[in-house]
Amino acid sequence: MFTKLVTEASQRLNLPGTTVSELLGGLGALMTSDRTDGISGFVDSFRRAGIGDVLTSWYGGRTGKPVTASHVEAVLGAGAIQKLAESSGVTRAVASSAIAFLLPKVIAVLTPNGTLPTNESVVAAFTPFTRAVPSSTRVAARRPQARWLPWTAAAAVVILGLVLARNRAPSADAGRAADSSRVVREAAGSIAPAIGAAANLQGVTWEWEGYSSPTEQRTIDTPASYTIRFDSGGRVAVRADCNRGTASYTATADGELTVTPMALTRAMCPTGSMSDRFARDVGAATRFDVRDSTLLLTLPANGGTLRFRKAT
Repeated sequence: MFTKLVTEASQRLNLPGTTVSELLGGLGALMTSDRTDGISGFVDSFRRAGIGDVLTSWYGGRTGKPVTASHVEAVLGAGAIQKLAESSGVTRAVASSAIAFLLPKVIAVLTPNGTLPTNESVVAAFTPFTRAVPSSTRVAARRPQARWLPWTAAAAVVILGLVLARNRAPSADAGRAADSSRVVREAAGSIAPAIGAAANLQGVTWEWEGYSSPTEQRTIDTPASYTIRFDSGGRVAVRADCNRGTASYTATADGELTVTPMALTRAMCPTGSMSDRFARDVGAATRFDVRDSTLLLTLPANGGTLRFRKAT
């Protein structure tokens, strides 16, 4: 079904056909992931990002409206695009641009009658391509790492150090014990930052204070109307004015953040509401930084920073 598209994309993007096939397979995996409710959830993610009309403009084989690499990252998430790029051997910028080229044509092929097919049909269409994609790239969001694993590793190091110390010659005990203690301290030091970084983010209701970018500075008049709360189980709860939403997330020790497409209510908020924009930007954030009582979420492609304060 997509053979001609692979050839066309290879020529237009100046990429090997195998690379285009891997990118196409990764896109298919993102579009049909059970975690995001398959193809219908994929379409909804564009609606939540405020560009649902762009995607539906491609139905029925129409050329429709253009989509940019920034749109792709905002909807799918920089983390998912980065995984896809790594599995295909290209940069994230190349992957985003390639998906922006492929997606309108894929939707056009899948909707010849102007209607969205079943998820099973889409999976079948991508089957020849998804075989080449590593399983780690077939899900838009990573599973949250079990929080007990780092502490289990640390405990194992402690036990190993004690066993080694007990079996050493008495004359070497002091030196061996010092070495064991050093190993344990280093192991604990490597584990603690990851847990600490997540702990600073979690269990707090954060109120949206403002937004800044190279072209815009904005202060939010009603911070309590726009809040986020990350729990320790990998879920984030969002209040976006009159709407409520939830999503899954992962956070790393060095501040990387990935948020899956958000399930958001669609109430009509008052004129001037920032509901849609807030939900879109939270879902697009790629990094976080907690500084005392302030949380900063960074958007991709120099798109700006969301600033939050702890709710009182």
